[in-house]
Amino acid sequence: MTAQACIYNPNPSMTGSKVLDTFKQVRSYKGKGGGESGATGMVVDIGVAKIEFNFMTSSDVADHLNGFMGFAQSCIKNKDKLVYTLGRIHDVKLVMGCVIEPGFDKDKVVQGFLLEYVNRLNGLLFVNNMILDYDGEVLNKE
Repeated sequence: MTAQACIYNPNPSMTGSKVLDTFKQVRSYKGKGGGESGATGMVVDIGVAKIEFNFMTSSDVADHLNGFMGFAQSCIKNKDKLVYTLGRIHDVKLVMGCVIEPGFDKDKVVQGFLLEYVNRLNGLLFVNNMILDYDGEVLNKE
């Protein structure tokens, strides 16, 4: 069953080959789009799954992040953790929607890859209504 996640990336220059080439589980990757409009995403094959990363258009990012901040405000009750999380969201420059086919595996290879990728980007991962920091900490867990 297909699964979804979202990566919030503060450093878009680290999205592609510079980082992907360092992963042993990455079998292949290819960009989507390109040309004058720029890349629209990429597809990464990690063996147990293919992950399609869809890059949100820059014109949609601000509204999306405002909504994400609203979500964080609605579910993070600890004031210090909320301020930290809102600051992390504020730093995001690229939002990458992830479609994972066939979904998360029982051995957690997909989950491990996404968490390590987010760690290397110093980003955030949103999956199953959880906001995970670059180190895997669930920020909206009370």
